[in-house]
Amino acid sequence: MLTVADGSNRFVTARQRPPLLLVKPTVVGDELRFDAPGMESLRIPIQPDIASLVQQQAKYSNRDRGVPRESYRG
Repeated sequence: MLTVADGSNRFVTARQRPPLLLVKPTVVGDELRFDAPGMESLRIPIQPDIASLVQQQAKYSNRDRGVPRESYRG
């Protein structure tokens, strides 16, 4: 799930803006990266220790969703 704030600081969800479903957030090294088709990547630097926590959370979250073990990162 991805929730963003618009220019007026109102929260917007994919229910309101379905193209948000195309945004893929990933942790790459010490960056949080957002990718979407036809758009330039948005890269946000994060602390390396936080990056490992995000990767761990994604790993456990993926297990709950039935993602194959070989696709786990970290």
